[in-house]
Amino acid sequence: MLVTKSNIKLEAIGSGKKIRGRKHRNWRPDLIILDDVENDEKVRTPDQRAKLDNWFKKAVSKAGDDYTDIIYIGTLLHYDSLLANTLKNPAYRDIKYKAVISFSEEDALWQQWTEIYTDLANDGRERDALDFFHMHEALMLAVTKAMWEEKLSYYDLMVMRVSEGESAFNSEMQNEPINPDDCLFMEE
Repeated sequence: MLVTKSNIKLEAIGSGKKIRGRKHRNWRPDLIILDDVENDEKVRTPDQRAKLDNWFKKAVSKAGDDYTDIIYIGTLLHYDSLLANTLKNPAYRDIKYKAVISFSEEDALWQQWTEIYTDLANDGRERDALDFFHMHEALMLAVTKAMWEEKLSYYDLMVMRVSEGESAFNSEMQNEPINPDDCLFMEE
């Protein structure tokens, strides 16, 4: 907890912790920022998701007043997570960021690149894959767009997608967790 010289109170509270009844003088919070309140453990089972949802609806959203703004920042970790359901709530406005804004239309070249990059018999596979990419770069990047090219280039993102797997990439980088109801086979 911190009170500034201009008498503004800031308080950090973990997810699921007591938030009800907090005041500074006669004022309830006017801004609540939720940052990554969910983790893999908290979205694992329906009971854990329901407990966090209950905390959010009964404690967090009631902690302020009619002048209170709530900002929720996070990564979609589950199709039925608190964040996923908040995004569907008409009382909230959403902005959903994706690391890849538009994917390449050169699937055949990227498939060849993937075969080179994942050839475990080739000790120089990373260099060879990068060389292949540079030879075909214009075509492979023709319609692509990465959100923050200076931090993670489209190439870096494709390396991540292949190295970490499509499921992790879609959840962590694209904010698109897999809905098991839409799958022919269970993820595990």
